[in-house]
Amino acid sequence: MSELVDTATVLSIKIDRHVCKLFLFDVVDEKYHLIATSEVQSTAFEPFNDIREGIVRAIDKIQTISGKTIIGSDSNIIIPSQPDGSGVDHLTITYGFMGFLKIVPMGLLDDVSIQSIVRLVSLTQIQVVDQISMNDTRKIDEIMSMFVNKKPDIVFLAGGTEHGATRSILKLVDVFNYGTRLLAKEQRPDLIYAGNSQMATKVKESVGDQTNISISANIRPQIEFENFGPAQNKLAKVSAEVISRKIGGFHSIASICKNIPMPYSMTISIMTRFLSQLSNEPESSVLVIDMNKEGSILAAGNQGTIGMETSQSTPTSDPTAFLKPNLINEIISWSYIHHANDEIKTFLNNKAIHPSQIPETESSLSIEQALIRIYLQKQIRKLVMNWPNIPTVFNQVIVSGDVFANQLSRNDVLLTLLDSIQPFGITNFYLDIHGILPALGSIAPENRFLPVQIMESSAITLLSKVISAQSNARFGSPLLKIRVEQDDSHQETFTVHKGSIFQLPILAGQMARIFIEPLRKVEIDPLGRNFTKGLIVQGGLCGVIIDARGRPLPLPKDEARRRDLLKKWRNSLA
Repeated sequence: MSELVDTATVLSIKIDRHVCKLFLFDVVDEKYHLIATSEVQSTAFEPFNDIREGIVRAIDKIQTISGKTIIGSDSNIIIPSQPDGSGVDHLTITYGFMGFLKIVPMGLLDDVSIQSIVRLVSLTQIQVVDQISMNDTRKIDEIMSMFVNKKPDIVFLAGGTEHGATRSILKLVDVFNYGTRLLAKEQRPDLIYAGNSQMATKVKESVGDQTNISISANIRPQIEFENFGPAQNKLAKVSAEVISRKIGGFHSIASICKNIPMPYSMTISIMTRFLSQLSNEPESSVLVIDMNKEGSILAAGNQGTIGMETSQSTPTSDPTAFLKPNLINEIISWSYIHHANDEIKTFLNNKAIHPSQIPETESSLSIEQALIRIYLQKQIRKLVMNWPNIPTVFNQVIVSGDVFANQLSRNDVLLTLLDSIQPFGITNFYLDIHGILPALGSIAPENRFLPVQIMESSAITLLSKVISAQSNARFGSPLLKIRVEQDDSHQETFTVHKGSIFQLPILAGQMARIFIEPLRKVEIDPLGRNFTKGLIVQGGLCGVIIDARGRPLPLPKDEARRRDLLKKWRNSLA
């Protein structure tokens, strides 16, 4: 309880290129609550080039909403809170700026140290612009010119297992020194060394005062083992320092935070790891999807192990990346409305000019949903391929970001997720309406109580519990008999047919027990749990859903039949 008192009032800042959003938390009746949120346009870049302008505007709004004074007479944030109730005890920052920082991995071997660095960077929002290894086939002057032409912000050097290679590492350090001397000192990249720890002192001495250098634990201490934790923390620290030099006001705000500012990717990975450790199902995973105006982050967690895919190219952040020859056919295959090719081309061109524009017609909504499905399917395939040790049976899916909170109806969000993920077994889908998940991740290292208590509140809402039934039965044949028992002893029985989505009459927040009787050979739970005594369920915003369409989804080749089926599935959730 003392920790609640020490950090009772918490203000979390979430900022990127487009938006500055604030979350104010406080203790009420010995439990943390979300008191207020505010959102303004970000001022990180032109014409303001200073994040403080946007933060002050957002604080003004949150002071008006909450009635709490946060900025003092000296125009500074009041920390800690005062006896009169003004101020906050704890300030955190989580930031986007996806692709703003550029990094160059340097390592001994492409398929060992370089591979590990690239996998580590895939857990961040940093853009890899080149890489250098001992077997690099380029001429030395080409490598030297890379530093001048691409001007990386960070170089990440690794190589050599513990008690492994030594001289090869110093050769790479020489390449770094020669290349960066071509740059003015203020343009030189920061260096992170995470290789053979026996060489750390020599690497530091060799670099000298040429640039900033940080030492981390070996990212690949053994050939078969990767150690990402210390290197990820060091990379986050160095990234914040570089951003402090490049974005106005960032250092000023960061200096009054207890923790270093953390990127969205890191705060989302913290929350994904935390949620995965709460699960008592080692054969299933937690999936977190965040899609905003800057890009997307997909994170999957299993018993504390994390896999992640980040991208700046989404249907809402960079639609030009989707202008490929077969895209129109893919959109047609997922649209429940007939579209002429020219109509889709016009939509894509307009979207390229106004990527944040919200669909205003049923036709444009159909195209937008198809784009999101195509994109999510692609990202999930990459996630599964790059992180094969993460189980693909998801017991929880949490979605966050503008696309899900503002652009689609709740039913369309759920259907888009079901079509994209095509989950097996029993999955709880949650909607982060406020985009609060990154903020909770930024608070967690300092205050472990707040994220837990906010997750238990209504800030993150149950969208639906979905039960996916897999069967080889013919389309339209009776598949399941479902008996629903409500708390008031009211019972109803329903028959679910193959190829359908069925919405059980269980309201949001309502508890019920359901009994599932297979009418054909069917797999309901790949984890093999026994539900003979019934399954207790809670209704979400979209109730409780039985998805009996099968996996993969059986889309007819005939265009008219396919549209009718997609429309029927959509109407099932209306």
